[in-house]
Amino acid sequence: MLAYSAYERVEAQLPALRAASEQCGLELELLAAIMFVESRGRVDAVSHKTALGLFQLMLPTAQERARRLDLPEPSREDLLSDPVLNGRLAGAYLRWLDLRFDADLEKMLIAYNAGPTRLRNWIREAGSYEAWRAEREAAGNSDVLRYVAEVERLRGVFAARGHLAAAVPSE
Repeated sequence: MLAYSAYERVEAQLPALRAASEQCGLELELLAAIMFVESRGRVDAVSHKTALGLFQLMLPTAQERARRLDLPEPSREDLLSDPVLNGRLAGAYLRWLDLRFDADLEKMLIAYNAGPTRLRNWIREAGSYEAWRAEREAAGNSDVLRYVAEVERLRGVFAARGHLAAAVPSE
């Protein structure tokens, strides 16, 4: 039996990555990096906080995004068995976060990881995003900033591997 690396598992989810990209307009390599950090490309991944599937969506978030897309509300099982649906709903959520945080990739990724309300509260408590970020950097213990750095690092890894770009048909 051939063992796949997590990179290969993520790259094998090209239909889900394309579905996400079509919903949010983000590049495949960035979406692959998010998927890698969230689930390592495992369709049936469930986090200790009950986030589900490839993009580790919370069920209420996925259901809300489905309603906005005029799709039937997904069940837990749907999110764990339908990678394209998981990608499409994650893409819709990322698009919403991108708009909500003025196309600031770092803020969008932090909100994806920690939740948009939590990020807004952190910013309000610190007085500004810049002040919050400086506090987190000075403390040196920010899980969300490590998350962003890991996603950005993996974006480069997926770009260097070239498998996703090679799989996109030329026009």
